Amino acid sequence: MDRGKTIVVAPRHIVAVDDVEAFIAPAFARPQDWIGRAIELAGDDLTAQRAPKRDV
Repeated sequence: MDRGKTIVVAPRHIVAVDDVEAFIAPAFARPQDWIGRAIELAGDDLTAQRAPKRDV
């Protein structure tokens, strides 16, 4: 790494997969109930340093 340069780490919008699945599964199971609907999911704006670490 070049120590003469500043690295800007932009936060990324993160949404939990479990939260998405909670809405997607019912939408696929009963699409007639979801046509034309919009929902909002809460998430977090995290940098790589603040995101939870996990083993891949």
